[in-house]
Amino acid sequence: MKQLVAAIVALVIGLAGGYYYAQGDVNALQGEVTALQSSLELANQKVSEAEEKAEATAKDVADAAAKSEEAAKAMEAELAEAKNAAEKASAEATELRSKVGELETKLGELEAELSAARNATPQPNQ
Repeated sequence: MKQLVAAIVALVIGLAGGYYYAQGDVNALQGEVTALQSSLELANQKVSEAEEKAEATAKDVADAAAKSEEAAKAMEAELAEAKNAAEKASAEATELRSKVGELETKLGELEAELSAARNATPQPNQ
């Protein structure tokens, strides 16, 4: 009977030791799980921050593209206005060249008439 009691006591001590040993493993695993959860939460937070930055950057790029498009349209309008002004100035220059040509022709005719009038007028004797 002593042996039976000793065996039961040894069994209880073994079970208690096993329980405390297993409890230590469970506590260690629980600590690792907690650390992994913290790491996961931190990773999720960083992903959220990265997504916010990416969205902000995408918005900035879209805004810049819209501004560039507006600037390009404004420049196209200015170019069209400048083209029209250049065509108008060219037409005016052509018209002025034509008038200058007409005036030069009239001047030549008047000079010819003046010369003919001088030749037809008798010169006083000196």
